[in-house]
Amino acid sequence: MDIYSLTYEEKANIYIECLGGYTSIAYLKRCPEYMNAKKNGDIKAAGKIIEMCADEQQINLIRQKYSDAILIPIITKNNAFPVAFADYIGLAVCMSVRCIQLKSRKDLSAIERLLYKPYFYGYIAPNKSYILVDDVMTQGGTFASLIKFTIKAGAYVCAVIVLAYARWSKKLTSAYKNSIILTAHFGEEILDLLKNFNIHDEDINFFTHSEISYLLKFSSVTNIRKKLAKIAQNRLRSGFLRVNG
Repeated sequence: MDIYSLTYEEKANIYIECLGGYTSIAYLKRCPEYMNAKKNGDIKAAGKIIEMCADEQQINLIRQKYSDAILIPIITKNNAFPVAFADYIGLAVCMSVRCIQLKSRKDLSAIERLLYKPYFYGYIAPNKSYILVDDVMTQGGTFASLIKFTIKAGAYVCAVIVLAYARWSKKLTSAYKNSIILTAHFGEEILDLLKNFNIHDEDINFFTHSEISYLLKFSSVTNIRKKLAKIAQNRLRSGFLRVNG
């Protein structure tokens, strides 16, 4: 299969491998120098922790399997882990992509993470394969946004890799499955709701398994709408969010 001849929709439905998960988030936070790496941008500190946690044998297999892939570290303010991890893996690295977060992800609830998706800008070379790199994955919304950005640029995401996954997060669900799962549970009304609140723009291609599981906990679309509307009303005054209706 020639992946580069596929349409945007077809690329959105290709399986993306979730790599890594060599340790737990709790263990990472207990590592010496963790705060210096995570909050102060200390590359050396991040590198030492990565060397302690990463499985070198598995990393070697990744280097062989994805030798032509380009790494995109998710670069955010002061977090040295993504760049240090990309450097440790040793494949070609794209440093031109940057992440903009309107709100710190760690301070957001699950429903707020759906509303406040990060944005990306920078150059993605079309017709190339990319692996996205970060230190942890919780709900996976940041990865979902970057996957969408990369595919819309005409490239292909073959895998994501992190040091640690939160429980139930080590899975990225395809566009087709997202639509089937949500509409089977809520009906077509859920699609209109997601568009009205600008969640994933005009599609639901890049919900993660964790995000889908969270939405399925609600008994109805009405309950989701009430939850979203309450948060949106509180935040609109600050100019963080635009709602269509």
